Amino acid sequence: MSEDNGKAQTGNTPGGKPSRVRRWRILLLVLAVIAAWWGYKWLTRPHPITLRKEYQSFAVPQFGKSGFLIQPRPDEFAFCAWDGRKQWKVTTPTADWTGWNNDDFIPDTVHNMGTVAALSPDEQLLATATLQGYTLHVICWRGGSKQWAITLPVASRVPHNPFPGNERLLAKLYFTRQNQVLMKSHLYAGLRNPSQTELFLLNGGKVIATATHPTAVAIAKEAPVILETSGGVQAYYTWSVKNRKIVLQKRWEHETSNLWLLPNGRVMTYEGDVYDHTGQIYQEPENWYRCRADYRYPDEWIVQQNDDTVAYRLFSPATLRSFPVRSPIVRNSDLFPYAVSSNGKYILLVNDLSPKPPLSLLTDRVPMLERTSFQWLYTINNREGKILASTMSTGGTLLDEEINLSSDYAVSPDGHYILQYRKRDSHKHMRVHIAVLGWE
Repeated sequence: MSEDNGKAQTGNTPGGKPSRVRRWRILLLVLAVIAAWWGYKWLTRPHPITLRKEYQSFAVPQFGKSGFLIQPRPDEFAFCAWDGRKQWKVTTPTADWTGWNNDDFIPDTVHNMGTVAALSPDEQLLATATLQGYTLHVICWRGGSKQWAITLPVASRVPHNPFPGNERLLAKLYFTRQNQVLMKSHLYAGLRNPSQTELFLLNGGKVIATATHPTAVAIAKEAPVILETSGGVQAYYTWSVKNRKIVLQKRWEHETSNLWLLPNGRVMTYEGDVYDHTGQIYQEPENWYRCRADYRYPDEWIVQQNDDTVAYRLFSPATLRSFPVRSPIVRNSDLFPYAVSSNGKYILLVNDLSPKPPLSLLTDRVPMLERTSFQWLYTINNREGKILASTMSTGGTLLDEEINLSSDYAVSPDGHYILQYRKRDSHKHMRVHIAVLGWE
């Protein structure tokens, strides 16, 4: 009896086998928790943003849902996927400036560039217009193949011009929702010598409607809307086609010059108010303004800043919906570049971290490098503010060129690619340095 009790007591002592097993199990459980935590941190860490492709272009890129259009040469256009790979290209006729004075440079115009282009909303068609003396040769392309072509006269000469022969031709192309081509042609000879704008609506290589307007106008990319600016007054027009004529109907006008025409036909003020063909439909009740956007898409979300609360939000001029941008970067400056994907799901923030970066907000979230005179932090965030990818640039842009306040950006719909591009205007041509950045 005593031996059995002794054996039982020996097996349950603190140094016995069951106690050692229990301790090992606890230790393994702790190690598993630590490993899981580190695994979670590794999987959710900000991914590095790296340079994928570089291009030189003669024009600012045009953006679509699946890629962007560039002009590698004066007579060549190429459509690239968001990862930078070329999908197709076209070669246009060589521009002919006979009869024109081409000494002065007007950025992004057919007068100096020789050829201008427009990408259709579905990204299947490309329209180009090339200067050929006193005519414009318009070609419509599909996936790199020519569909049709037509030659049109340039806008009428500027009346009462004291410097004849000094006009500059401004021409631009647009696609309608029916994939018809609308061409705007306007001669410029200085602010004191206004001239009319001529409009041509093209379909299948034929002119189906025309119009003449006494002043310069801006045209909505994807809506039958025209915005006129003249003498400090902006007038809003809608247009339709009747009996081979483009008929303009004036809806309203305001004594202002700060209305921005959006692709979907709405206009927006710097203060955040929104107008459509009926007039004002949204008045910003708070100080949400300081908009920075190129309005590349009709449904694009834009970033707004509030000076009172030093906060950011996303706002859709198309739906009038908004929600806050939860970002670890809260410094107050409307100069820092940022961009939003067309679906509003991803936000690129570029911030100067010198001389006093908000380290308390960035600790353990963004890899910090040794600071020099200034640094730039690039982050891709989702709507909830989670940093998906980031990188740090010391001394300039990711391209090690100039301060990136002079650069513009675009973000792909999936948030995995960033376009950084910067314009340089020379005496006769524009040069655009384009960098494709990405993360996995």
